[in-house]
Amino acid sequence: MQGLFSNVLVAYDGSPDSQKALKIAEGMVKQQEGKLYVIFIEEHNPHIHPEPYNNEWLNDPATTPELLGELDSEEHGRLADQVMKQAKEEVSEDVDVYFEVIAGPASRRIVQESEDKDADIIVIGNRGLGGLKRLVMGSVSNQITNDASCPVLVTK
Repeated sequence: MQGLFSNVLVAYDGSPDSQKALKIAEGMVKQQEGKLYVIFIEEHNPHIHPEPYNNEWLNDPATTPELLGELDSEEHGRLADQVMKQAKEEVSEDVDVYFEVIAGPASRRIVQESEDKDADIIVIGNRGLGGLKRLVMGSVSNQITNDASCPVLVTK
C-alpha cells in the first residue's frame, strides 16, 4: 500500500544525526512500501575527483559494503566510498533503496534532488560533518527547511 510518504529522500553523511535520519527514513519506507533514496553530497573538486561518482556501479547488487571498504583502503578511495559503505551496512535488504553520490553545494543539491525524485519528504540530520562552514553559511538543515517544496523532517 502506497502511503503519504512513499518516496523518501534522506541526506546521509555518516554523522550520528544522519545515521538516525537514515533509520527513521527506512522505517517510513517500510511502513509505506515505498522507495528510499540515500544521497551523499560530495563537494566537487575537479582537481581531486575529475570524474563524477559512478552511481550505477554503486547500486549494482555486486557492489557490497565489503567491496566499498576495500576501495576506501586503496589510494583512489573517496570519502563517498566510506560513507556509502556505512549506509549500505545500515539499510535492511528488504528495503527498495537507491544510493547516489552527488556533487555540489549541499542544501541546494538536496532540495534539487528531492524535486527531481518527486520526494514526498526529506529526512535529514540536524548536524552533519560541516563544522566551521556551518558557522559561516548557516545550517544546511535550516536552508533545506526553508527552500524545500515538500515536508522536511530534521532529526537530532
